[in-house]
Amino acid sequence: MIKFAVLALLYQHESHGYELSRQFGLTLKTDRDIKAGHVAVTLGRLKQSGLVEYEFAETDAAPDRKMYRLTELGLQTLRE
Repeated sequence: MIKFAVLALLYQHESHGYELSRQFGLTLKTDRDIKAGHVAVTLGRLKQSGLVEYEFAETDAAPDRKMYRLTELGLQTLRE
């Protein structure tokens, strides 16, 4: 379930892992809490599978963040 939830959230807009974990409960209207570490592991697996890719985004307030987005394969997987 988390795999497809992350893909669906990335379909809306590119994001970093912490934002995805925060948006999980808000967007999906669930009481289930998802930890940032779980999202990070899921993103790593999705990257290895070629479903997402990332670029580093420079920030002033925090270390550079990985901004994830869907690949064409990720979009196709989500649609299926």
